[in-house]
Amino acid sequence: MSLLGRNNALAISVTIALATSLTACGGGGGGNGNVRPSTTTPTPAPAPAPTPTPTPTPVPSPSPSPGPAPIALSGSPTPPPTPVLSGYNPLLAQLWPTNVDTAQSTTGDQGQGVKVGILDSGAQADNPALINRITWFQDYVDPTNTTPQDGAGHGTMMAEIVGGTANPDGSGGNPFYGGVAPQSLLYIARIGDNSGNVNVALAPQALADLNAQGVKLINNSYGSTTSITGVGATDPLVTQDYSFFRSTATNGQLMVWAAGNEGMSQPSVEAGLPYYESSLQQNWLAVVNVAINANGQVTGLDTTATSNACGVAAQWCLAAPGYAYVSPISNTPFSTGAGDGTSGAAAVVTGVAALVWQRFPFFTATNVQETLLGTATNLGS
Repeated sequence: MSLLGRNNALAISVTIALATSLTACGGGGGGNGNVRPSTTTPTPAPAPAPTPTPTPTPVPSPSPSPGPAPIALSGSPTPPPTPVLSGYNPLLAQLWPTNVDTAQSTTGDQGQGVKVGILDSGAQADNPALINRITWFQDYVDPTNTTPQDGAGHGTMMAEIVGGTANPDGSGGNPFYGGVAPQSLLYIARIGDNSGNVNVALAPQALADLNAQGVKLINNSYGSTTSITGVGATDPLVTQDYSFFRSTATNGQLMVWAAGNEGMSQPSVEAGLPYYESSLQQNWLAVVNVAINANGQVTGLDTTATSNACGVAAQWCLAAPGYAYVSPISNTPFSTGAGDGTSGAAAVVTGVAALVWQRFPFFTATNVQETLLGTATNLGS
């Protein structure tokens, strides 16, 4: 498992510019793509001082509602310790462990000009973090609708993590400190209904429309609850998904996938699809969710939201924190502004990919993928 971590630079020429810190997998990860809402909100904490290393008053460690009991994962030893983050604040989980805060403050890079597609349940345009942030919206569930909406809240949370704007209206009366790439251009494709059910059959048209507008980076925080090794190469789930997503390799789109939240030793069919369809591998990233302790250190796969492991997707798998606090999403299960799962972890990686693509606009999807995989901190399996 490899983490986008604070110690490593994405490339020699961006050692100072982008010292983002993901982790990579040597074998572990997966799950269903949904973030699980949490009813726990943090005790209000003052904003961190505007110094290179913020030291806000620590917030109690998040304790989300328990998910199903995690399955013991074989071949997933305790990872080597990652550096202690002095004054770590869980409200900054999408920024600090991956060193995004330093990258943003050092370079001013916030994803400017990078088009990011988000296939999900839509987005609430009036959410405090998304006001004037949605560049394009298309409703594939209800084609008659032209107004950005999200009755499930899941897509809104992903949009906030990827590219939401910092504002005072965060979870539990705290500020929301902003997304990973808060000046990226958000292209929202609604393929999930108000119950959070995603119709994958709508994805091909959405991807074609996004590609026509030059959108090459796509966040996919959804997936089946079946593991990739739980089916064979000719299983209808595999062949159908391949027919839906095979165009992304030809179009040069980078697909970032939540590995799933079932506590399995393998990722979902979608996140693990290159295992059977190798032509997709260089345009694919599977993302697992790691737990962060009170010192900001990775302790292993998140067993509260029961992250799947990377498993056979190890060669295209990354890990990032999936527990996030955002601006509350009214009238949805995410009304507290808190959620945990591989969906959020995928959104973090998508945001980091946007920062890389801004710094290197001539990169192909494969270049971005290889940069992230090649510079992440290996935490073992």
